[in-house]
Amino acid sequence: MGVAGGAFQPTKAYRPDMHARLLQGVEKPLSVNLRVVVEGGNEVECELAVIIDWAETAGAIHGRELNVYGLDAESFFGPETDEP
Repeated sequence: MGVAGGAFQPTKAYRPDMHARLLQGVEKPLSVNLRVVVEGGNEVECELAVIIDWAETAGAIHGRELNVYGLDAESFFGPETDEP
């Protein structure tokens, strides 16, 4: 199982007070199970997705991060092939 993280670009449905696990440095209880959907509409299977949101102080472009836990290699890298 692996972990991945990176910048988070929310959709219009994103509500920081409901979806972020860490909002402006304040830890919040997990209130919803988040799904990770990548560009193209494919869902990434994972154990847990956590949003860290500092957008109020760091700005919308650099202030949001998504961490994904419990990835298997195929979810992250795609299907394994015999090709080098």
